[in-house]
Amino acid sequence: MRTSLFLVPLLAACTYPRYVATKTVEYAIPAPSTTNLICQTHNGNITVTGEGNTTQIAVRAELSVRGYTQGEADANLHLVEVGREQEGGTLRLFVKYPIDLSNCSPSGNFVLGVPRDIACGLESHNGRLSLRGTRGNVRLETHNGSIDATVEGTEVETTTHNGNIRLALAGSDPIKAEVCSHNGSIEMSLPENIGTMLDASTHNGKVVGPERGVAAATYGRSSLRGRIGDGTGSLTISTHNGNVRIR
Repeated sequence: MRTSLFLVPLLAACTYPRYVATKTVEYAIPAPSTTNLICQTHNGNITVTGEGNTTQIAVRAELSVRGYTQGEADANLHLVEVGREQEGGTLRLFVKYPIDLSNCSPSGNFVLGVPRDIACGLESHNGRLSLRGTRGNVRLETHNGSIDATVEGTEVETTTHNGNIRLALAGSDPIKAEVCSHNGSIEMSLPENIGTMLDASTHNGKVVGPERGVAAATYGRSSLRGRIGDGTGSLTISTHNGNVRIR
């Protein structure tokens, strides 16, 4: 009996691929006609920065995978790469690997430098999303991770299931923005001249509104609805568990 109790955790430990192999790839993609970028990783962070008048996308990807031995991890790493698909004006970057490596935790962290006017769709299952300096429309989604972004686009959608959101809207045109966290706090920064209808709410937490006036406001501890400026845009902010702060 003593032997079997000892072997159970030992055998369980042997089934976990604990050896890791990593590599970094860097290159630039000419993108004079690319208007939309999609970047996807299941495990990993994505950081995007808009850079001046560039017409290329600078890619840095840190790829990793596990194995049951170091030799196996090293062999698996040769099968992990950055996938790239172009259709019209849309470029999609993603972590590419054979399906039978799924239990070896293939992952990829992306750091991208992009043209400022490009639209961005960033997706991670387990990772942080960060975006700065772009003027195109934005869609950010992660299941387990935070979102930190400053955007100038007119259409913005950010969602995290477990994580905080820190979002600054910096554009001058009317916006359509939806900001949602299921478990996390949300901090919003609005430009001085914004005009929008505001609908902010939380199930478990409180909503702290902006210092500037909110016309026709309906206040509650966990909600705030009303009009800012001329009300030409729409801004919806919601979280299930967390506070909402707007400034």
